[in-house]
Amino acid sequence: MEETLKAHAQLWNVNFSFIKSMCLKCAVELEIPDAIHLHGTPATVSDLCASLSVPPVKSRYLRSLMRLLSHEGLFEPHVTPSGEEAFDLTPVSRFLLSTSIHCSSPFVRMILDRHVMDSSQMLAEWLRRPDVSTSPFEITHGKDLWGLNAVMPQFNRIFNSAMEGDSSFVIDIVTRVCREAFRGIGTLVDVGGGTGLTAVKLVEAFTGLRCIVFDLPHVIATAPRASAAIEFVSGDMFVEVRRADAALLKWILHGWNDEECIQILMRCKEAIPPREKGGKIIIIDIVVGVPVDDAQIAFETQLLWDLHMMINTNGKERDEKEWRNLFIASGLCDYKITHSIGLRSVIEVYP
Repeated sequence: MEETLKAHAQLWNVNFSFIKSMCLKCAVELEIPDAIHLHGTPATVSDLCASLSVPPVKSRYLRSLMRLLSHEGLFEPHVTPSGEEAFDLTPVSRFLLSTSIHCSSPFVRMILDRHVMDSSQMLAEWLRRPDVSTSPFEITHGKDLWGLNAVMPQFNRIFNSAMEGDSSFVIDIVTRVCREAFRGIGTLVDVGGGTGLTAVKLVEAFTGLRCIVFDLPHVIATAPRASAAIEFVSGDMFVEVRRADAALLKWILHGWNDEECIQILMRCKEAIPPREKGGKIIIIDIVVGVPVDDAQIAFETQLLWDLHMMINTNGKERDEKEWRNLFIASGLCDYKITHSIGLRSVIEVYP
């Protein structure tokens, strides 16, 4: 009987897990972390109602939300001297502060945007279809993710803002712990470089480095010109990549299937010099199953990312064997993986 009840509770836990994500989205939209930060001390539900313009009649419901998010580690519960329940920030919720240099709120908004979430409803139907070229996202919206970005400026802004925030976080870590990967490079083409934030971070970190931000025309058109050391070039990475000493693919290849990745890698190989002259491709992406701290959470998150990419693109997250097969099929000779950036790794690939 005990095992049966435990199994039933576990089933319910998985079934209701989507509510965690919706509560996270709510906390971001209400700007709860900012309200606690501005309060200066652990905030009671009454404090939060006042600062968030939540009617007092809703205080019981706000408390329920805060208790769940505290259980998930986003907030730290306290009890005031008067016996009231109060909530403080944790290292997790500090990522959601609008003043944080690594603010992840735009990323939360993008991942939990209805255009992204709705695609999950088509998963079973998609799995029954023999066609693998069309994603659940495309079935839902009639366009793939990149096509929707091109015709919906608001969604494109949400997407670009999310990528900028993530780039800031990842590149700040990379420039501290993976400096050798970029040392000695004169020119770097950032393939799929978005609005150029990664390039800005790199030219600041490496004296003399010049970057080429290479992306689709509608992305380049809105990119701010922040440095004379950065050139913005529009084009199609499946056709030709602008020549440079090295190519960077940050968070790109997981969005494409194997055949498409091989095309991208081959175009990058054509754009760089031989290995003996310093040519290489630098990939920043997930390598599923690599040993990291807190392995259980990390591995589950990598699996979730794999499903997210499967649902919303034609891509996937890859283990080392799958990466190696891509490199061999692209005519690349050797690679080195640095497991230094949490869920993701830096892969240096040589022609």
